[in-house]
Amino acid sequence: MDQLYLPITLILIAAVLIRLPSALRHREARAAWFATLFAVPALLSRGALVPIETLDGWMGGQNLIFLVQCWFATLAFWALGEAAGADGTAERRGLRLHIPLLWCIVYTIPFFFIADRSPTQLFFIDAHVADPAAILCGSLYIIGIVATCVLLLWRLRHRHAPAHWVFRIGAVLVAAGSLLWMLAIIIHHAYDLDRESILWMYLGFDVLFYPGVVVLALALMVFAGQRYIRRITARRRITQLQRVLISRSLAPVDGDDDLSFWIYSLLVQIQDLRTLGTLVPNPDEQKLIETTVAWTERTFPQVKTISEPTS
Repeated sequence: MDQLYLPITLILIAAVLIRLPSALRHREARAAWFATLFAVPALLSRGALVPIETLDGWMGGQNLIFLVQCWFATLAFWALGEAAGADGTAERRGLRLHIPLLWCIVYTIPFFFIADRSPTQLFFIDAHVADPAAILCGSLYIIGIVATCVLLLWRLRHRHAPAHWVFRIGAVLVAAGSLLWMLAIIIHHAYDLDRESILWMYLGFDVLFYPGVVVLALALMVFAGQRYIRRITARRRITQLQRVLISRSLAPVDGDDDLSFWIYSLLVQIQDLRTLGTLVPNPDEQKLIETTVAWTERTFPQVKTISEPTS
């Protein structure tokens, strides 16, 4: 896995730069962008570019680099969960970063109670498994990761798009690997075992957790592509609905970056005009309206049901 840190980091850096214009233009794209952004220092703190001993040495050689890694990993997973649970419209509540930041404080406290935190260790908790404070610190960190995965799965319970299924698979793998690692360090500490006797549990963490992270990264890419296609389709349908109104010298309602609300507003405008008798669609226009209503209610479940007039 260590050999993959550098190429994955470079890919993530490229993704951060490529996706920056989209994140600046569209609020709904920012959670995924922040997830990628936070993942970069999380991987860098594993020694992807600069040896971990050098990085930790700059901070005093007390394994503070482990905390840095945990902090950014926690933020990355949280932002990823927010991206996966987004409904495709402009996110109005933001990332709510105060939640993961508070959890970072929770597991940081026992870190400073770990005796003799030097020398620098890539697998810091594993190396200090005899110290109860290390077990508490590592367990609290992992509980935060698992809780984020569970929250992600809960938020996706009614979502069935391809990207959401990829997210589910990644979240299950990460959560399973995390729980296995937490169980391993607790057993290792409680029964004073040598590492070799439960090596399969530590290896199981690698087999589950890291592929899960890769699957989640893949899900972000699928999600971004899916969102791009959805925006193109939405803009095409908006243009078609506007033409229906403009062809009758009727002014279509204006919209903004929230495409779901824009389509909804146009459909409501058309429905109101039909009710008043001002607009009578021809068969092609009627088919367009019906297919747009069905697509909108299926693609943007957060909008209200758009009922068609019977006449």
